Amino acid sequence: DCVYAQSSGADANAAVLDEMVEALHSMGIQVMQWHAESAPGQYEIATGHFEALEAADMCLLAREAISGVARKHGLDVCFLPKYFHEQAGNGCHAHFSLWKDGVNIMATAPGPAPAPGSSKLSPGAPIATAQLSPEATAFLAGILAALPALLPFTAASVNSYKRLAPSTWVGVHRAWGWDNRETPLRLTAPPAPRGVSPLEAVNAEYKPFDATANPYLGLAALVSAGLFGLLQQPALPEPLQVNPSSMSDEQLRAAGLERL
Repeated sequence: DCVYAQSSGADANAAVLDEMVEALHSMGIQVMQWHAESAPGQYEIATGHFEALEAADMCLLAREAISGVARKHGLDVCFLPKYFHEQAGNGCHAHFSLWKDGVNIMATAPGPAPAPGSSKLSPGAPIATAQLSPEATAFLAGILAALPALLPFTAASVNSYKRLAPSTWVGVHRAWGWDNRETPLRLTAPPAPRGVSPLEAVNAEYKPFDATANPYLGLAALVSAGLFGLLQQPALPEPLQVNPSSMSDEQLRAAGLERL
């Protein structure tokens, strides 16, 4: 059994996982981290970023490499979204950010006033004084508006919807939040290297994406929805900073939080 991020879960299969990391590195796929997850025998491997088309290529190559190393050790790898009914499922979350002229433009330093429609980070967020850029605000609003239509492209099987359950770090209500793991669209900022502004690490995580989806179609759908937002400028709701499962039906309706 695994306990989330506990060293005992990592130690049990460290040799196999280290070999998986070496295989990925040899293919030019950077591994940012790996750790034990909360379901039995479950691990997360977070890879470095690529541009969208190459990211889809590398996603498939990474799965092949991971499966190949496992078979070498007499093990099988399962990417099924929901393998254990009562345990956390397997995702293939997509992290993305917007760049212009080599600069991450997801967030900006605070100015005299927020840009129209943009949202400041809430207290306790990783960069408490920053705000979303107008471009990021519009891009995220497009994805949020299209979210129900995106699911066939990113959660492509019946089993996918067994994974989309409340309080399982997936997000089942149409919402976004800063480091809120119970929203399907999560804004986050991992620790930046020394001397690098944390603004450069801000990215969005789209959570209802799993390995039954075609990564090319899934990422193309995400980009299309974001571009729609840039063109049409739909309003981005305020960020949700609580677990929607802690809200009553009346509160969910009042907040306009639709169940996916």
